[in-house]
Amino acid sequence: MQALYDTSAALEQKPAEQIELKQVANWLADNQAAIANYNRHVDEHGVFSDDIRRF
Repeated sequence: MQALYDTSAALEQKPAEQIELKQVANWLADNQAAIANYNRHVDEHGVFSDDIRRF
């Protein structure tokens, strides 16, 4: 008989999700200054395709 719910997989998935969320948070923290600089540059100068796109 096949189980309707794989508790082993469920228990393994949660820690993996937590690790991924922590990695994302670390990446954002490590790159916060670069992201802010890029956003400031775009605010001041626009993006490279502003004069090309038609929308």
